[in-house]
Amino acid sequence: MAQLRLVRPKSRVKELLRLLRSAADTLEPFSRQLRSNTRVWDGEKYALPKKLQEPDPYALMWSATLRTTADLLERQDDVTEAQLKYLQDITSEEAWAP
Repeated sequence: MAQLRLVRPKSRVKELLRLLRSAADTLEPFSRQLRSNTRVWDGEKYALPKKLQEPDPYALMWSATLRTTADLLERQDDVTEAQLKYLQDITSEEAWAP
């Protein structure tokens, strides 16, 4: 039986991985818990936070999903159409509609 292998240029796969990790990095500040004794980097030094923060559950979920997806895809030689379709499905507006 013949196997269909989808080949994508490595640069496109690397760009997809970069975008997934960039989105996860963007969500990271919202997924942190900041308590009164937490020190955060203010650009110059570690200092006490200006305000307390509870982690946003959606930011936590998406950050973990995006990082895990990038890590799994990075270990493959290519990305299949089914995998791309799955990524489109989970990020579509219809997936989140009530």
